[in-house]
Amino acid sequence: MIKKIFFIAFCTLSFTMANANSTDNYDKTFVTITNNTSRDVNVDIELSTTDKHYNDGKDWHEQPVALAPYMSKQVLWFKRDHGINSHEKHQFKISIRHPDYISQPILLDLLEQAKPAYNSTVTTSIILPEQAQATILTRDELQTLSGNYWGNSTTVYARRWSTSNKAFDDYQFVIDQPQINSFDTSANNKISVLTYNTQLLPIFANAVDDLNQPMLRAKAIPKKIKNYDAVIFEEAVDDTFRDILTNAMKSYYPYHTKVASRLPSRLLSGGIILFSKWPIIREDQIAYSKASKYDELVAKGVIYAAISKNGKVYHIMGTHTQAAANKPGESREIRALQLKEWAEFIERLRIPENEPLILAGDFNVNQFGTNTELNSILTMLNVKLLPNTGHPYSADPTINTMLHSKSPSRIDYLFYHEGHVKPTVAFNKVFILRYLEDQNAWPKFDLSDHFPVVGYFEFGE
Repeated sequence: MIKKIFFIAFCTLSFTMANANSTDNYDKTFVTITNNTSRDVNVDIELSTTDKHYNDGKDWHEQPVALAPYMSKQVLWFKRDHGINSHEKHQFKISIRHPDYISQPILLDLLEQAKPAYNSTVTTSIILPEQAQATILTRDELQTLSGNYWGNSTTVYARRWSTSNKAFDDYQFVIDQPQINSFDTSANNKISVLTYNTQLLPIFANAVDDLNQPMLRAKAIPKKIKNYDAVIFEEAVDDTFRDILTNAMKSYYPYHTKVASRLPSRLLSGGIILFSKWPIIREDQIAYSKASKYDELVAKGVIYAAISKNGKVYHIMGTHTQAAANKPGESREIRALQLKEWAEFIERLRIPENEPLILAGDFNVNQFGTNTELNSILTMLNVKLLPNTGHPYSADPTINTMLHSKSPSRIDYLFYHEGHVKPTVAFNKVFILRYLEDQNAWPKFDLSDHFPVVGYFEFGE
């Protein structure tokens, strides 16, 4: 979504609050665990010390937790300066357990040693299942430790770093297992299409939106999504960031459409663009005539491409519809007008009924909200809601480090058109896309404020 660009009062207030909070945390070290797996994990913490004056809540605090899939949680903090007795040691033992592999815990050990005068040092070690104890994080850089346990190849990413408003390092550990988010579409009658809102907005939008290093993200995204037949991006609005994205995508997708173009009445492009592994034999686009609020800056609309996969033609369309509007109910009214224009565009294209038509994009309509609008979309476009085999939400502030909305939602979809040849197998999968390998992406290692959605379609021979 395009948010308000000049919102000075909000930014000033946020800055003031951040500074106030940082004062309380100046002399603390925080430990965060991220569960980047598809199962819950349990985190427990044990303190070992002879320091009788070391008090929970004043000098340290633990928060044992059951971490849901892909969730991050601060599980421990301890003070590094005031209230530490000279020569005392405080040993924090953190165990991370998979419910199906209780006998294979990941064991972290943080040993704090008080200095004679003031503050302290911390030594960190880890024991992975069936491996010896190893000292880690002796330097301020990302460290990876891999093994084969918990029924899969598993990697622990570990990092400590300091920030300008704190005196001592923080620690974060990510438990990561690979996801299977691509499918065998080597046969010409099978196709996988990805839709992804990238939030690559102009840099001045950072006044309210957390653009989170858009240049780094634009470079990193393509390699992470290289195994699909076609990819549709939304919010690739900024020209510079889109050029970076496009150049990186060429290594995996040699063909792409034009971006949804500017209008004389709109400041920015529509930000929608399609990439394909297969030749694009026809393309077209429209810009929606109606928009409200911040969307009036952007030429949102629909892009269309026909691709030829070894002679099998697929017709693919991508959109980004109206987000929040100025008046209650206005956004829904505008989306209805936009979808009417899209349906009329489909009619004008005269796509053969014996060839597949796939519709995708960011619809800004929550599957778990008022179902009447979603039902209207399905009816107007002549599509059906497909099963989602992945994460329930494509926008989820409970786990996405870039998103700050109040509640999770599913607003990104792929459909097949009921008036054209129908697949025998079809489903969506929302999945979590993160850039853990580069420490420069930490701690906000999500690659957008949305998660990508892949659609798999299998048609008759």
